[in-house]
Amino acid sequence: MTTWSPDPSLQRPSVDSGPRPMTVADILDVTFTMLRRNWKPIGLVTLIFSAPGAVLTFLFYGVLGVASSSEGFGDIAAEVDSEGILAGFLAAFLAYFAVMALTSLLVEPFVKGIIARIIAASYLGRQMDLKSAAKGVFRLWPALIGASFIAISAYSLAFLVSLTLFFLLCLLFLPLLAVWVLFTAANPAIVIEEIGPIQGLQRSWSLMKRRFWPYLLIRLLVLLVVSTLSYIVAIPMKILVLVFGFAELPLLEAAANSLGTILGTLITIPVVASITTLLYFDARVRFEAFDVQLMAAGLAGGSPSYPVPPSPPQDAGWNQQGPPAY
Repeated sequence: MTTWSPDPSLQRPSVDSGPRPMTVADILDVTFTMLRRNWKPIGLVTLIFSAPGAVLTFLFYGVLGVASSSEGFGDIAAEVDSEGILAGFLAAFLAYFAVMALTSLLVEPFVKGIIARIIAASYLGRQMDLKSAAKGVFRLWPALIGASFIAISAYSLAFLVSLTLFFLLCLLFLPLLAVWVLFTAANPAIVIEEIGPIQGLQRSWSLMKRRFWPYLLIRLLVLLVVSTLSYIVAIPMKILVLVFGFAELPLLEAAANSLGTILGTLITIPVVASITTLLYFDARVRFEAFDVQLMAAGLAGGSPSYPVPPSPPQDAGWNQQGPPAY
């Protein structure tokens, strides 16, 4: 008597089955599997990135909370012009916002680049420690900052265009979504292929445009999942504020909120960086036969790292020399 077993060709490929075209479920499954495998270096670099911002947030809101709740604040406010107080608060907020924006522009691309490097190595069946990943990405830090600045500028312009179209033609935010998706793979392309900011953005554009709508749906789904998870992990901190009356103790309230911010960042940045890296590889597998290139390199005894993209069109704009192995 024979027992029935499912057809192997109908089973979903495992994480270790090598590069392949992936469905939405595959991308999410591979993402969380690789994050579990590399949680120590990814968690550490994300914590290092998020901790200073959380401390700054704690100091900003904590000091403001203590000042506004102190007994002498009302007497001071009565003696000082209300416009002067408002101007002081506004100046403090603008300084805080400027520091946070600079941190996001200068540091976040570096952190995402390190995560992309680690995920890329894991995707190809290897392990990369944090030191090696950071060393490889450090040389590309200016390119990452440049690409991030250009992308943010494009997002801002697309947002203004989207608002105009929304009021005139009710086309919602299609330009903003288009830029958001088309620049998805810029970070992974820069750190994996070791190219410049313009080439990285052009490379991302050329890969993402070929499967724009599925990638848009995946990014929207990931945004929903990440936002939900970030809100869930912040709930315990909000409960502490309510149950223990931290709302009456500004410093403790600010500390609880800052801890919630750190927990949310520990989820948001690794998941987004991992998803964008996998979308980069998925596009290369689908449109450049990246899996076949890896097999050919392995059979030839070469290094199965990142083969040169095959004969790109003239307007693709990526590095013709191809990425060196690392």
